[in-house]
Amino acid sequence: MTAAVMRTGDVFFGSNLEMKRCTPDQLPALIHDYLGKGTENKIYIRADARARFGRIREVLIGVRSAGVENVAFLVDERKTHWPRMTARVLSTGWRVTTHGNPRLASKERTRT
Repeated sequence: MTAAVMRTGDVFFGSNLEMKRCTPDQLPALIHDYLGKGTENKIYIRADARARFGRIREVLIGVRSAGVENVAFLVDERKTHWPRMTARVLSTGWRVTTHGNPRLASKERTRT
């Protein structure tokens, strides 16, 4: 069983093959239906990183009220698109180097 919380606050519940939109209040009844079919007493919650915590909490409360205590959160690793190292010589004679993060730029004098 999987519950997904989108960044818009929409909640989806179901198996990996079919997900249906629902509200957190409907989760206990839907979970009981799945458990009656012999599904494992475990639920995965996937939440968008930009989803509000209050909505995720509502989903967790709905899951717990259905009697499911075995909860796992699925997360995606954030990927940065910063260059590893970029050097640029400015017309003023300074070279600017970023070490993977533009906010950590260092400057050094290239001409004397």
